[in-house]
Amino acid sequence: MAKKTLGHVELEWTCPSCGTRNPGRAQGCTSCGAPMPAGLRFQVGAGKPLDTSEATADRVAQGPDIHCPYCGVRNAGAAKTCRGCGGDLSEGERRAAGTVLGAFLSGPVADVTCPHCGAKNPGTRTACAQCGGALPRPVTEPPAEEAGASIETGKSKRLPLLAVLLAVVLACGGGWLLMRSLGRSSTTTGTVAAVEWTYTIAMEQLGPAEYEAWRDEIPDGARLGECSSRVRQTVDEPVPGATEECGTPYVVDTGTGQGRVMQDCQYHVPDAWCRYTVQEWIPAGEEETSGRDLSPYWPAVAVSTGRREGSRSEDYRVAFDTGDGQAAYRPATLDEFTRFVPGSRWQLEVNRPGCNDGSGAA
Repeated sequence: MAKKTLGHVELEWTCPSCGTRNPGRAQGCTSCGAPMPAGLRFQVGAGKPLDTSEATADRVAQGPDIHCPYCGVRNAGAAKTCRGCGGDLSEGERRAAGTVLGAFLSGPVADVTCPHCGAKNPGTRTACAQCGGALPRPVTEPPAEEAGASIETGKSKRLPLLAVLLAVVLACGGGWLLMRSLGRSSTTTGTVAAVEWTYTIAMEQLGPAEYEAWRDEIPDGARLGECSSRVRQTVDEPVPGATEECGTPYVVDTGTGQGRVMQDCQYHVPDAWCRYTVQEWIPAGEEETSGRDLSPYWPAVAVSTGRREGSRSEDYRVAFDTGDGQAAYRPATLDEFTRFVPGSRWQLEVNRPGCNDGSGAA
């Protein structure tokens, strides 16, 4: 993800000695004169404008400010000697930089009530216009998305595991497993009352089939249809023709009293998404035979240059008469089916209406 710099914004800090809110450029408190402590963090000021000047950028490029190792006074990043005591700053401690301080809020700010005299002041003020007392930070609305977390991709959704399990259990076999586990299956004797079979051949014919794909993936010989522009990929760096999408601007501490205003951006690369038509084998109905005996046979089909056989399917059904009524069973293969001679008796394990397991002739 590309990190884009929009400019800078002046930060502020609150004096721990007297509570005065000071502009970030102030290296000492504007009210009591106390130096800014090395461990005190900057804060994002309310309603401060974006600064895109070269002068500010050059100031930030000097590096984080330095706290004097002798008197603690904060000095500009390029300073060699302390402005307070004249001491050598080569052993001084540079302020930390790189911390995300919050969203960049440049819009209107709510008024602030002075805790000392009760006067209302614009939210951008740090001291009361009536009594000069320090003002608290204004309450601001948080941004719709978290600062710095700019672009949210779509999230895949999955069916809950319980729903999938229930779907399986409700199937015929699943119902048998459930009932068996609950001890609800029963054993009985049944007589084969009837048998049925159905043989089906799916037919196919050559015809036009329409698909969609990226233009460079369309097979040779296909007839091209309508195309539209869609996003094919998302990249982290700008490329020709891409559309930029950026998140909420946020402020990063530079250690200088200025915050760097940044955005996280991605770039959507478009391409041609097209319909196309090819000749291929498509469904052309079914040929079917059926009977009520143990001698199934496949239907005779007519094939030609543009017509052929597709998939084949077999369906076998056996009906039993039991002491409790009728039961049904579906053999899986022809060999199994031909064992169920009408009139033969079988030991059955009955589990659910319409779902039975015939096993062992009586």
